[in-house]
Amino acid sequence: MKLKYIFFLLTIIGCQSVNFLKAEKLKIERLYIAGKELLKLTPETKPYNPVVDIVRVGPSLFEIITTRKSPIDSIRIEIKEGDFFNEDRGVTHTMYYITNHSKIGLRIKYDPKIDKFHIVGYSGLLE
Repeated sequence: MKLKYIFFLLTIIGCQSVNFLKAEKLKIERLYIAGKELLKLTPETKPYNPVVDIVRVGPSLFEIITTRKSPIDSIRIEIKEGDFFNEDRGVTHTMYYITNHSKIGLRIKYDPKIDKFHIVGYSGLLE
């Protein structure tokens, strides 16, 4: 009987782990799509909340993104879990925009209550 109970618990724990990994992969995919949408912003775009999965784009980041010279197809996007500053401020992901000449990292916090991402800050330049 104990063996059945242990097997049952391991099955439940295993399923929860798989569901967590699927949910995390989905978040990263959504963040990647939002990152591509951010690059499509133009100076004529209404600032602050122009991308569905991003809560707000601040004015200085909006200016950096909309005045860059690099075409969208020359910018590589990388997303990593955690904070590139290694601080514990609720940052769940870091999104990098990388060109041949520049790199900018966006510190992202996922908010499960509203199922969206907050841009907590950024560092670097995007040419």
